[in-house]
Amino acid sequence: MTIKNTLLDFFYFIKRPDDNHLNLNYKQKIKVFIVLFLLEIIFTFSIFFPLLELIDNYEKIKNPKIDYSETFLFTFFFMVLLVPLVEEFFFRYILRYKKFKLKLINRMIWNKIFPYLVYFLVICFGIIHISNYENNSTLFLLLSPLIIISQLIGGFVITFIRVKISFIWGCIYHFIWNFIFIIFVPIIESQFLNPYEDITPKYTVKIIEKPFFNKDENQILKIDSLNSKIKKIEIRQYSLQHLLDTLYNKDKYYVDDVLINLDFNSVNYTTKEEFLRILMKNYNIK
Repeated sequence: MTIKNTLLDFFYFIKRPDDNHLNLNYKQKIKVFIVLFLLEIIFTFSIFFPLLELIDNYEKIKNPKIDYSETFLFTFFFMVLLVPLVEEFFFRYILRYKKFKLKLINRMIWNKIFPYLVYFLVICFGIIHISNYENNSTLFLLLSPLIIISQLIGGFVITFIRVKISFIWGCIYHFIWNFIFIIFVPIIESQFLNPYEDITPKYTVKIIEKPFFNKDENQILKIDSLNSKIKKIEIRQYSLQHLLDTLYNKDKYYVDDVLINLDFNSVNYTTKEEFLRILMKNYNIK
């Protein structure tokens, strides 16, 4: 299959899903896989992420706080392997007409309901990902179709692969997608974006972001303060949101949470408001 044929088949499938398997050799399957993967990557970075930034200006999108159980192994087996596998079984395994269905439904009826079944399962797949965020406002719910559009597109891509190639190939696609954005990207960011340092005559601060929690390392949260003024802070393996909740009223400020090591030293005591402004140099605190 050519790139053009793959894209045309995919867009036609979105318009009118059908349960027609493609007889492809291994190289052709790889080609379809790569073309659709790149299509979703382009959509994610050129449309979805800018759209989220735009929505965030009107409704601050809140991701869950760091979970200290999220070690590398836990994240890999749970978020990269187990969750995608469960989702694939739940949302896409039934999307092929098999002989055992003959007792429940004939082929003609199956062909008629198949498009609606695909749409229903893709929409459900998108809806469950609303739980990725902690927002519960009316505006967020109204904007939620745009916020989960990446999952909707991804749902169609994996459904196409599941129907046209096989269930296993759909699972592999889901595994790789989660691995890239949950494991690979955080590791790369931690290697190239660390550390953040700000050295002035009044204070020094150094922040190192960690992609995963390490149970073999100690957690430290030490704050040397006096009368709401801060002299020194030492943090090891604590979330930035946890720090904000500790220094200020809980839920007063929100940040896209990250796991950090932080060392802050002030020549003279620094007010909490001044420390917040220091953090805002590197983080979008809302």
